[in-house]
Amino acid sequence: MAYTPVNRSLAVSTASQQMVQANTLRERLLIKNDSASDIWINPFGPASATPGGGNIRIVAGSQWDEKLASAVQVIGAAAANITVWEYF
Repeated sequence: MAYTPVNRSLAVSTASQQMVQANTLRERLLIKNDSASDIWINPFGPASATPGGGNIRIVAGSQWDEKLASAVQVIGAAAANITVWEYF
């Protein structure tokens, strides 16, 4: 199966915001933290910059890759920039 990637850059703030909507056609989600500060994502609800409750930390300069069809919320420990790839 060939993937069709859709990518975009996103400015992240210190308030939880929706990064991607739920999409059952999504085969893969890749998030790259392009900033100097950590970000947190949560596929179960609002994100917070703390461990637990479904929050997943993506440290500065790293990436996270997962097969995930749910909506995902994101928050930054400080203002941050990320790149998001959705593969269909």
